[in-house]
Amino acid sequence: MNCISWVQSVFVPFVRAQCVDNSIPIILTLDGHDTHEQHKLKCVLYKFLDQEDLEIILFYFPSKTTHKCQPLDVLIFAVVKCRWQATCADQAVRSILINRFTVIPTYIQATRSAMTPQLIAKAFEKTGLYPVDCSVFTSEDFAPSKASSTITYVPETFLNTFPPSDPIELSDSETIHDSGSGDDSDPTFTIDDEPDDLGSNLSGIEDDPMDADCAHPTSGL
Repeated sequence: MNCISWVQSVFVPFVRAQCVDNSIPIILTLDGHDTHEQHKLKCVLYKFLDQEDLEIILFYFPSKTTHKCQPLDVLIFAVVKCRWQATCADQAVRSILINRFTVIPTYIQATRSAMTPQLIAKAFEKTGLYPVDCSVFTSEDFAPSKASSTITYVPETFLNTFPPSDPIELSDSETIHDSGSGDDSDPTFTIDDEPDDLGSNLSGIEDDPMDADCAHPTSGL
């Protein structure tokens, strides 16, 4: 069931039965998911307003605020999670297997009792939705993010300055010889312990036959 179907078949019939004053609009709070911010959803609500004089106002939570504004996230899910964990532990002690056929009925039966009107009302109160309480958000909630701040937050033992690394010292077998040509070319590094028979070893390597072919290319056309 998508969002539009839920509004038409579940939400609107429920608010019709609960509404005590048609002059007071109904507020539906939603997060900013793409399936919620649809033009079709607004058109459906406008039809209810035109045909039945039922005014439903959509209020979308600002981005990154559901942990403070969403009643499910703030309180209800925590209670449901504890009830489900207790049920799983009890089933394990009694050696009752929970599989893909029994997990949904077991979950509904275990958590249904947690969804009480008192818990739901408490969740709306804690988020400041009803009664309206703007003090839920403090100045610290609007402070710059420490992760992207220009001020470094590090432990007290963190060094303020770092000592320079030690200079590189060449071994006795490595020397730097200046070319002495008077130009600005860089000095060349030479290794004193180079084997004397390196040239003789290279002379025994035959030329690559591919080089000969490249010197006299032939056409296959």
